[in-house]
Amino acid sequence: MRSIVNFIADDSGADIIEYALLAGLISLAAVATLTDVGKSIQGIYTRIKTELEAAPGGKTTTTTGG
Repeated sequence: MRSIVNFIADDSGADIIEYALLAGLISLAAVATLTDVGKSIQGIYTRIKTELEAAPGGKTTTTTGG
């Protein structure tokens, strides 16, 4: 009976779980933020491409590696 009481009173693993949950939450926030930043950057490059195509004499050229 004493070992069960000691087991219930032992909270040494709680810190590890808290740190793991905190790391997971930070990771999710980072992924969400970077996804939004990526979409914003893509929009900027699309707008630049559109402006360059609309400029006099502007046309896009595609190059192939090789």
